Order: sequence, then C-alpha cells, then structure tokens
Amino acid sequence: MPDGVFPIDGLPRVEGSSIRVSSAGDEVDRWSGGFSFAIWDREQRALRAYRDHYGARPLYYAARRGRVYLSGDIPSLLGPLTDARLDEIAIAEYLATGAPTENRTFHDGIARVPAASLLCVDRNGIRTRRYWNPWDGRWAGRDRPADVDEEFRRLFRRAVLSCFDGHSFVGFLLSGGPDSSSVLGMAASLCQEGILDPRSLKTALTLSFEENADCDEGSLARETAERWGVRWKAVPIEDISPLYTMDRFLEAHGEPPCTANLAIEMRLFEAARTEGVRVVLDGHDADVLFSPSGSYLSELARGLRWVRLVREVVALRRHHQFTPSRLLRETLAPLARRHQRASRVPDWIRPDLARKTNLRDRIEDASRIGGSFEEREAMRVLTPSVGLSLEATRSMERLCGIEGRHPYFDPALIRFLVSVPLRHRFQQGATKILIRRALADLLTPDVRSRIRKTNYRPYFDWSLRRHLERYLESLRDDQGAYICSILDHSRVSSMISLLLRGESPNSLALWRALALDRWVRFRQGQQPEDTDEIVHAS
Repeated sequence: MPDGVFPIDGLPRVEGSSIRVSSAGDEVDRWSGGFSFAIWDREQRALRAYRDHYGARPLYYAARRGRVYLSGDIPSLLGPLTDARLDEIAIAEYLATGAPTENRTFHDGIARVPAASLLCVDRNGIRTRRYWNPWDGRWAGRDRPADVDEEFRRLFRRAVLSCFDGHSFVGFLLSGGPDSSSVLGMAASLCQEGILDPRSLKTALTLSFEENADCDEGSLARETAERWGVRWKAVPIEDISPLYTMDRFLEAHGEPPCTANLAIEMRLFEAARTEGVRVVLDGHDADVLFSPSGSYLSELARGLRWVRLVREVVALRRHHQFTPSRLLRETLAPLARRHQRASRVPDWIRPDLARKTNLRDRIEDASRIGGSFEEREAMRVLTPSVGLSLEATRSMERLCGIEGRHPYFDPALIRFLVSVPLRHRFQQGATKILIRRALADLLTPDVRSRIRKTNYRPYFDWSLRRHLERYLESLRDDQGAYICSILDHSRVSSMISLLLRGESPNSLALWRALALDRWVRFRQGQQPEDTDEIVHAS
C-alpha cells in the first residue's frame, strides 16, 4: 500500500504549495485553516492524524481488538463500537464547567484528539502529543504602537485573504463589534485593491431582536455593511426555541453541545444557505485573544500594582457592569488556593458523583497552567471550551452545507497577538485596542469607539422561559429523570423555579442539564411530549 493522505474533515491550507506526505511533519509551521486528516507511512507502518490549531474540525478515535478507528464524528464510531457506555466523568465535568477535560467524549472508549495535537499509532502503541504551541516567547520587534500596528495589520490581511481560496460567494457573520466588522472591512479593502473580486462578498448576516432590544446590533452592523457596499440581511431569532433542531444536531454530533448558541448559529447558517453562500467568515470569539482572564486582576494584586488595579476595577464596572462580588472573586480566588478548591464543584451536582469521579481534583488540575502570566494567558486558546464550542459549530455547518472560516484563529496571527504586551490589546476596560488602532480605517466611527460588549444573557433567559416553560416544568417535577442520578434534584428544581419567575439563577447550568436530559432521551429513543413546541419554527 503506498503512502497516502486521508482527509477526515479537510486538509490544511499551506501558503505557497500543497501539502506533501513526505514532508508533512516539517511543514506544520506553514499550516493554517480548519482541518483533520491522517497520513499513513507504509515504510514505518505508522499512522499520524492531525487536528487543526484551535479545534475547529473534530477528530475522534477508538481502539478495539487491535484496530484503531478514526472519524470526524462520533456516530460513525458508534457502529463498530456497540458496547460504548456513557462516560460519567465527562458528564460530571460538562455539568460543572461546560466542557469535559482532557480528550474525553461522553462515550467511554471514544476519545478526541485535542486541538493542535497529533495522534500517533505505530508499533509503540497509541499516543497524542501537541505539535503546535501558541506561546513562542515575547515579540522580538520594537514595542512602539506604530510597529505593533504594522505587523498586526500585515498578519491580519494575510489571514483574511487566505480564507477566500477561490470561493465565488462568501458570507459574513456580522455583529456590531470590531472583530467581525474588521473581517468584513479587510475583505472589502482587498476588493478595492483589485486582489479580490467584489462580487465574491455576497451577504452580511446579523441577528435581529425585537423584544430583547438591548441585544440588537442591527444598526451598527447595517452601517458597516452599507459602508462597504455589501448586501445586509437581518436574521430574526426570537421566534425559535433554544432547542431548535436539537434532535438533528444530536443525531449528527453524537453528544450534547458545549455551547448555548445552538439555535442561534443554526438559524444563521440556514440563512447563509438560503442566500447561496457556502463559506462564511466569522470573527468567532476573538475575545480569547484580546481580553485577559479574571486572573489578570489577581496578577496586578500579586505584583502590588495597586493604582493599575483600581483603575481596571473602576473601568470594568463602568464599561462592562462587573458587579463588586465578581470583581472581588476574580481578584482573590486565584490567590487563595484552598478557597478555590473548596468552591469549584457546583452544589447542584450530587456529592456522591463528585466523590466517585474525583471531580474537584479534576477541575483543579485542568485549571493549572504553568509558566508566566503571559504564557498562561496564551494557552487559553487551547482550552477545551474553545475547541468544543467550535466542534458543535462544525456539526451545524455540516447540516447546513456551510464551511466556516475564522481569520482571527490564524496560527501566525495568534502567536503574534499573545506575544505583544497586554496593553496593546486591553487596558482600563478598553477591549481590542489593537483592532481599533491598527484597523481604524476599516471600522465605522461608532464601532471603533464602542467598548461595551453586547450581553446576550437576558435574551437567553427570556428564550428559556418563552419557549421551554413546559419542558422545564416537567424536568423540575420528574424525579425519575436520568439527570436525577447526577444532579441534586431539589437544587435543580429551585433553579428552574427561580428562572420561570424571571429571577437570575445559573441559566447556563440549567441549559447543560436540559441538553443532557434531551440527549439521554434521544439515545433511548424517547420522544418528549413537547416536541411540537421545540421545533415549531423549523
């Protein structure tokens, strides 16, 4: 059998040439885009399977009776692995944090290759290792704003250009923020330079809200689209349930989604398909690259930088409505290891399950990232929550015949952004400083000056009450439900009652419990009574 490259969910884009089997491992620094693929080396009798840098394309594997199975989706593996059981550890971690740790799936015996990682199968067995690290040291260039801006613009321009790749019609997921606006602006600028065909910029799609007007960014997005002469379309979202197309998703994805935006993203991709778009560009979650984690405040306190700390606290309260309790928690918790360990396991998870799965220790171990503050912040790009959210998005793209591309997750751009001093990205509550400064000509004045990020939480809470009241009531009253073996039913019932009264419990935790319940019912072939209510808008 000759050597071969086997695409599982796409091949990497390689600047200047196509991928070559013989030198694939040597060219890894030139790869970009979303991909998962395998290479068979006949001479060494070794299989190497790669997953992209940020986990946009899924890659799963399982070993049975001397064979290794690879797939880009879990349901394909459940055929030969009929004995796969639910993984209680993954389920407990999902309910506690929103994502399983390590390389777990919800099925015991089926594992996922982590983002930026390589699966090796040879005579020595099966193992995974990371082939790429976002942290490559501090930037060696001059720390002047003009020099930083120039390099950022060069890398960003290249990242956007690489996303076109000959496709005739490209759509944009456009919010009113600087990340998605800069993607559209750069693409339009490339058209003006004659590098891209203006006809390739098909449509810009923006979520539309009426009852939750504070979430609507239509006016800002429309202004951006009109500036560049791109057709703009508002996509209404309030008429559909948070469980819209959930059963189709579960059938294709094979496990509950690690995102609460399932219905929103599905509706956007359906709209893109209707518009004749097959590739969509998205500024997806550039926040992880530009905004620091809560440990930033504790780092200031640890370094006794009290003036800077006070300024940040004041700015976070003014621009982003951080509550005093949240600010205190994010400042002190990382400094108090014992307090952190004692408070990490949510009280709605049954204590016996937490003890059985060593949940507290697992969560604690997952939160430990060594190195300097800058290195720890850079490694957030590879946390499971980022890749697992993108995995769910990829399953929705497949269902709609869409391919999503993310310029801000270009590996060279990522390494640059995490290497420059934080003040170029975030300072005194001002987010994405580098985008606003280096790409000022690509943004409208309103977008450039906007600091506060839209909070979709009120819409999400409203949508749960509006569309899933009966579903939540049945979950609250059914003490024989599967999740009662995992969650403290009294605590869940109390949280549901508070939500239905319009108060503010942890609605994301409720969503995970609801999604898990739905998935278990789906696996058991049960049809919930409220199916019509859930899919009425399909």
